[in-house]
Amino acid sequence: MKKWFGFGLCLMAAVLVVGWSGVGTSFAACPVVGCTVCIDATTSPPSCTYLDEDGDPHTVTAATLDAKLAVASSDTPNVNAYCKDSIVRDAAGAAGEKGPAVGFDTTNTDDGLCCIVTTTQTYQTNDWSETVSGSGNVSLSCHFPGTE
Repeated sequence: MKKWFGFGLCLMAAVLVVGWSGVGTSFAACPVVGCTVCIDATTSPPSCTYLDEDGDPHTVTAATLDAKLAVASSDTPNVNAYCKDSIVRDAAGAAGEKGPAVGFDTTNTDDGLCCIVTTTQTYQTNDWSETVSGSGNVSLSCHFPGTE
């Protein structure tokens, strides 16, 4: 019995590590599997998962994060969400130097989606863009419905 219990724990740990490790476009920080970037309005303050200048996921949940969510009710909801943050660019080199600006969207992230998570629904959209400026200012914008 102990052997099977130990095997079950190891199997669960392996599933968690593989499923939440950031393989492909699913990241542990975003509560929705299959999303490349995410704006989660269910947390207080909201959290935002975006890509850094190297394309690696970065999540921030802080009172200083500038995140907005607007939902217009209709037969087809219209949802606009954005978040802005500032990161230290590792590609910038010496202090005061800037790196090149980097942009991400559906076309250059393996058809990744932006997920907008509200307390009532989760919206997945391919209508999103993100820019990381040379000085490390990050701006992520998502709109639903997208252009699916």
